[in-house]
Amino acid sequence: MLDQYKIHTSLSEYYIDRITTGLPATVNYQGKRYPLRITKVVPEVKDRMFDVDLVFTGEMPENVRVGKSFRVQIE
Repeated sequence: MLDQYKIHTSLSEYYIDRITTGLPATVNYQGKRYPLRITKVVPEVKDRMFDVDLVFTGEMPENVRVGKSFRVQIE
């Protein structure tokens, strides 16, 4: 089992100037909020989207699995 999971997501190019490494984010899962932090921003735009990696900065949801989807809110 991994000690820490990474969340990988793609965002609209509209947000590319506002998203930077270190920005906080959250995942709401089963009625609880879990804090995240952006660790990587890939500035290359493909099909009007760019990629972002995030990691949990505190407690992680139970039963996290590779390939699971979460709704992420970047603050």
